[in-house]
Amino acid sequence: MKYSVRALSVDLTVEPHTFTVPRDEIIDTATNRIFEDCATIRDVEIAYEDFWNYLNGDEEVHDATSKVKVLSVTPIDNG
Repeated sequence: MKYSVRALSVDLTVEPHTFTVPRDEIIDTATNRIFEDCATIRDVEIAYEDFWNYLNGDEEVHDATSKVKVLSVTPIDNG
């Protein structure tokens, strides 16, 4: 299944926090091992944020100057 993921990054190291412009990425669960177990849009959102934010472990955000937040996940019609 393919999904369009719209996400942005938040810089948590400054007050007020700053945000990047949202960007879109196509995720194909059939070819991307990170998302191979995803069956729902929620699964994709969780896997996407987990991959980008917790590369080095579950107890620390990988890059506090660029924490990723998913805004939307939209299934892409393959028909």
